[in-house]
Amino acid sequence: MTSKNILFIHFYFTSQNSFGNTRHLDYFNYLSNKQKITIVTSKNNHLRNKNSKLSINNKNLEIIEINNISYNNNLFRLISILQFCLILSTKYLFLFKINKYVFSTTPDLIVSFFSTYLAKTYKIKNILEVRDVWPKTLIAHKNISKINPIYLIFLYIEKYLYKNSSVIISNLQYFNIRLKELQVKNNFVYMPDLNLLKFNRKASNLFNKKKNKINIIYCGIDNKANNFQVIYEFIKKICLTNNRLNFNIFLYNSKNKYKSLRCVKIKYQKPLKYVLNFIKKNQIDFGLTAINYKPLYKYGCSPRKYNLYRNLNIQNINLCTKKNLKHDFWRNSKNINYLNYNPSFLDFNNISKINPTYKHPSFFNNKIKSKLNRLFI
Repeated sequence: MTSKNILFIHFYFTSQNSFGNTRHLDYFNYLSNKQKITIVTSKNNHLRNKNSKLSINNKNLEIIEINNISYNNNLFRLISILQFCLILSTKYLFLFKINKYVFSTTPDLIVSFFSTYLAKTYKIKNILEVRDVWPKTLIAHKNISKINPIYLIFLYIEKYLYKNSSVIISNLQYFNIRLKELQVKNNFVYMPDLNLLKFNRKASNLFNKKKNKINIIYCGIDNKANNFQVIYEFIKKICLTNNRLNFNIFLYNSKNKYKSLRCVKIKYQKPLKYVLNFIKKNQIDFGLTAINYKPLYKYGCSPRKYNLYRNLNIQNINLCTKKNLKHDFWRNSKNINYLNYNPSFLDFNNISKINPTYKHPSFFNNKIKSKLNRLFI
C-alpha cells in the first residue's frame, strides 16, 4: 500500500464554490508541491451551498466526502457529526495507517477528539489547529453557564486535545494564554492565513475625492457573533443623510429577508468565487464589520470576513460602541487594518487614513510558508 503524507480531517472544509474560508485549501495547495494530502470532510454542512462541488484541480490533493445526514438544528448537527466520526473510524480507519501526519481543526471539538485519539493509537504525529476557543465561545456568544453539562463535556475534550497533540497551531495570536490557563505545556505556533489570491487590488484612494461614490461591502454569516443587525441598522440610518454611498451585502445562513433599500443590494448564499469576481470587477472602498471586544478576544481575533477584506487590500471599518473604542484590545492590535468607529458618529466624508502600522498580508506569506515547511518535514 502506497504511503501518503498528510491526512487532514475537517467536517466544514470548503472551497471557493462555497462561502467558507479557504484557509486550509491555500495551505494545502502550497504544501502539495512536495506532499501528498488526503482531505476527509462532510458532504453536507451549513458552510456549503446545496449541491456545490469541491472542485479542486490538484493531483496531489485527494478529497474524500463522507455522506453524512443533513441538518437544520443543533441536535441533528450533533447526530450528523457523530455519524461522520463513526464512518471515519471504521470505513476510513486505514488512512491513519498509511499517513505520516494527522491534521485536524477546531471547531468542532468532537471530530478533532476522534482524530486525535486515532492518531495517538497509531502513533502518528498529530497537529491540532485551534481557530475558535471552544467551549469559551459558548459562554461569549451563547450565554451558557460554566456549570452547564455541555460546557463541562467540551472543557474535558478541550483539555484532552491540547494535552495529546504533538503541536498546536492557531490563527489566534495569543492562544498560548489559554494553554497557560489550563496548565498545558505544548508546542504552540501562531499561523495566520496565506494570501494566495491571484489578483491584487490597490487600496482605495478616495479620501480627497469627495465627489466620488463610495462603495462598501459586507460579506458574512448573519449571526449573533457577527452583529449584522448593528450593520443593517447603521446602513438604514446613514443612507438617509448621505447619497454618495453604495452598499453591497453578501449574506449567508440568514433566517431573515431584509428589506431592500435605495443604496443597498443584498445577495444571499453566493459562493466565495462569485464574491471574488464581483470585487475584481468593481472598485470597493471599505468592508464592514461590527466587532465589540469580548474577554474571549484576549486570545486573538481573526474573523473570516476581516481576513477576506485584508487579503483583498480593502480598508476595514469596524462599528463598535463608544466604550469599546477606548479598549486596550484595539490600541494594542498592531498590523491590523481596522478603523474603529462608533456608528452614531461615522462620517464617510471625513474618514481617517489607513492604519500606519498595517502591513499587507502578502508581507507575511514567506514567514507562514516557512512555518508550514517546519511542521511537515
